[in-house]
Amino acid sequence: MRNQFFATFSDLLAAALVALVLVPGIARAQDEAAAEEPAAEESAEQGDAQAELEALVKRGQEEYEAEDYEAAAATFSEVAAKSGGYNPLPLLLRAKAYAKMEEYEAALKDLKDATTYGAQNPGVAAEAASTRADIFMEVGAFDQALPDVQAAVSFDRNNPGLQFKLGKVLANVGRTQPGAFDAAVKALTKYLKSEEAEKEENAQQKAEALRLRAGANAALTYYDEANEDLDASLEIDGENYESYFTRGTIELLQKNYAAAVEAFEVSVKNYVPKKEIDKMPFIQGYLTLASALEEQGKEETDPDKKKAIFERERDVMAEMVEKIPEDDQNGLPAKGAALFRQAVADRLLGNMADAVKGFSQAIELNPGFSEAYFRRGICFFNMGEEGMAIGDFEQAAALNFASPRENLWKGLAHAQQGDYIEAIRAYGEALAVSDRYTPAYVNRGLAYMQLKDYDKAISDFNDAIRIQPTEPKHYYRRGQAYAAKGDTEKAIRSLMNAVEFDNTFMEAHVALADLLERTGRKSLADEYRRRGESLRQGTK
Repeated sequence: MRNQFFATFSDLLAAALVALVLVPGIARAQDEAAAEEPAAEESAEQGDAQAELEALVKRGQEEYEAEDYEAAAATFSEVAAKSGGYNPLPLLLRAKAYAKMEEYEAALKDLKDATTYGAQNPGVAAEAASTRADIFMEVGAFDQALPDVQAAVSFDRNNPGLQFKLGKVLANVGRTQPGAFDAAVKALTKYLKSEEAEKEENAQQKAEALRLRAGANAALTYYDEANEDLDASLEIDGENYESYFTRGTIELLQKNYAAAVEAFEVSVKNYVPKKEIDKMPFIQGYLTLASALEEQGKEETDPDKKKAIFERERDVMAEMVEKIPEDDQNGLPAKGAALFRQAVADRLLGNMADAVKGFSQAIELNPGFSEAYFRRGICFFNMGEEGMAIGDFEQAAALNFASPRENLWKGLAHAQQGDYIEAIRAYGEALAVSDRYTPAYVNRGLAYMQLKDYDKAISDFNDAIRIQPTEPKHYYRRGQAYAAKGDTEKAIRSLMNAVEFDNTFMEAHVALADLLERTGRKSLADEYRRRGESLRQGTK
């Protein structure tokens, strides 16, 4: 039996034919004398049995190559039974057929048995590990595939196919496995330098390897190398949607939003599902395209262009919703995500009523969608419906208790109603989640100002300064609190610090001038007032 890694299915079959000579029940010694000089009749029987098994194995091969995997599995079952049930190779062959049929549980059981019965055979162990890794990769469980593909590689580090497989798995687990992206680049480079990668029949695998290495390099911020790989990949397969998606991701990472949108548009257009029965649209492509459009719209300064971009985002999501089959329950989360993004676009367009409708539809599909409650709350806030907004912020906070912003906005809604005590309570809830959440300190300080509790206001502004010591607005607000309290000198010092950190801060110049004049320092007050007035008029 071959003890090296089986490179092809044909190799595996050849090994199976050799192995069948040695299985119990086909070559066994009846006693010592018979073993030394087997009877002619017994030899003939052994030959007939061997020929029968060889014929079965070849038939299984033909069925497998004809993609009649059910028949192949049945044939390899017959081989396993006739060879005593403990030969690992028929089990391994049957596992491969089961895997093609997507009967993964049966395949994994056969692989486990093959590994047990072939424990002394490195070739069997390697092939079983590789096949098991294929199954996990097929269902997207790359983290589970990693140990198996690493085990397979340990048997034959120079096998190009295994290096490709290792690189693919590492590229897919890179976000959660430290060092995985570097290791992925190394493995894929090893494959791409091999003779296997240059064979015409492996062109698609080479294109995929280039695409995977591009993604890994992009994650490592090696954007030039990533784009070179994508160019090479697209030369082989110019219509591949995954290559365009990777290119769009690279542009998105570099904040080149227009280029990202262009690449994602092509990716969505070129999308072909991996399985013919898959009726779902390219969910990830559509949603990422919408995100890129949103970022592009936020960056655009021309109002008409900005509007057109957000309208495009809304239309892209409407297109995605339309393509999701109505009777597919698995598509409901994707539909909810699309309705959410569509509502975000409506909010950015100022269509608050449409946005509320979209967020509500998303919530109906997914009652645990905390972000939809939060965004709908902001819409209600902007519509002057503070009571509705508070309810949404409370629901969002209950679902996403690790975030302080929901309680911040609840505080803002209470403050807008004039209920500063409840606002202060809400800001405190935000700070209970994160005691470094500066907006909560600032807004609580402003609420204390409204209640004329200046000492507590000053304390909150001090906390804001402690966290962001170079932010001039914190010194300005603290200066106002000192001034309201009647501590003019401390107010002046605080306002001077605000100006020190930002000499274009017009409001701080004007407030400082008023306080300096009040304390009799008219010439200095006039200097700050002139500076403030020039800033107000937009002059130096």
